[in-house]
Amino acid sequence: MIARINNSCLYSIPGKDPGTVRWLGIPYAKAQRWHLPEMIDNYGEELRADQYGPASIQSRTFMPENKSNRKFYYHEFRDRCEFTYSEDCQVLNIFAPENASHCPVIVYIHGGAFMGGSSDEECFRDPVWPRENVIAVTLNYRLGPLGFFCDPKLKERDGHSGNYGIYDMLTALKWIHTYISAFGGDPENITLMGQSAGARAVQVLCCSPLAEGLFQKAVLSSGGGEGSWMNKCVAEEEMMPLWNDLKKACGAETLEEMERLSPQELYAGFGSLLGKDFRKYFGLCNPVSGNEVLPQSVEERIRSGNVMDIPYLIGSNAMDMDPPQMHKDACGYAFSRKTPSYAYLFSRHLPGDDAGSFHSSDLWYWFGTLREGWRPWQKRDNDLMNEMTGYLLAFAKTGDPNGENRITWPKAQDEKILVFADTLTRIDGQDPDELKDAAAVIGW
Repeated sequence: MIARINNSCLYSIPGKDPGTVRWLGIPYAKAQRWHLPEMIDNYGEELRADQYGPASIQSRTFMPENKSNRKFYYHEFRDRCEFTYSEDCQVLNIFAPENASHCPVIVYIHGGAFMGGSSDEECFRDPVWPRENVIAVTLNYRLGPLGFFCDPKLKERDGHSGNYGIYDMLTALKWIHTYISAFGGDPENITLMGQSAGARAVQVLCCSPLAEGLFQKAVLSSGGGEGSWMNKCVAEEEMMPLWNDLKKACGAETLEEMERLSPQELYAGFGSLLGKDFRKYFGLCNPVSGNEVLPQSVEERIRSGNVMDIPYLIGSNAMDMDPPQMHKDACGYAFSRKTPSYAYLFSRHLPGDDAGSFHSSDLWYWFGTLREGWRPWQKRDNDLMNEMTGYLLAFAKTGDPNGENRITWPKAQDEKILVFADTLTRIDGQDPDELKDAAAVIGW
């Protein structure tokens, strides 16, 4: 199929499922290091969108993950994929029904602690959503120091610093809102979805005046809500002393010297900081407030009501990174919304090992991509996958996840949640028995 943007023809390739197509690796923006992205709207005469584009430079660019401390997540999501990496990583992928017309759209932001990840990991490849006439868009954005570096000279030059990864997401959303109709999507029916750091990014965008009108519903998995776990963000000026430590670690004294560093040199300095004091420097790569993206912190925006009044679907996993806190944060946010919203706990113990319902394990089910995984899936897994994608796609279409042949998901305002459990899905209160005190595996 051909999508036409201005005078450019963008050619698709067949999707994995019959009757679906995909456009891979479409550049949506360009940006110099630590500059704002500029939206791309001209691709010459034609663009053959037939392969995934590069992920952002990150630590795994230089260190094989099978030799790192993230072997579990590497095996779970990435060891059967090949990736490329670049500073020019502003690309997106579109999965659609053939001959789509006015379809709802889900835009997905990947997680990875704002330091790693990619939109083309195994669980994200060929989501089943287009089977039900919902378009999927996945995207890459700048990560780590390339996405969140704060510096006084940048502030002096541009009036802001940091949040470059968030600006990438905003530009992608503007691109999608402007051009998704060329791919058969409805620009007025867009659901923004994210997991872990991606969920936190969704929450930032729900609190940002710059995102008004760019999406109509939000899904936050294992990283959203109110409270202390994922919502801490500080003013950019408060982060600058820590970022100055990065300059020292890189042997640079000026912004110009930092801009001339190779990505490998930049990440060598960043890695030395994490090795020196991981707890102190882990939070460097986070959105910052006190700027046009976030005039106040996320917590302050939620507390003052300066957050989008839209339907939310939000939850976490029973053996997540910090199960009790993440569950409390998600429920607290969902229960207090004005617009009908929906809360869940995912507690399915995935077959194949003892990791349980670990952080990110629900992604296979939301995307409907069990076929891409290595695990010995059982009937319950396939049934649960069909159930969860059914809820998600109904929510994307109407803002209400309920429909035929599924247990009715109560509104969160009734302080009820849905539990996706080992043997059945049920309604429960805020304290389901499956919720654990700690995770079996840590990482992303």
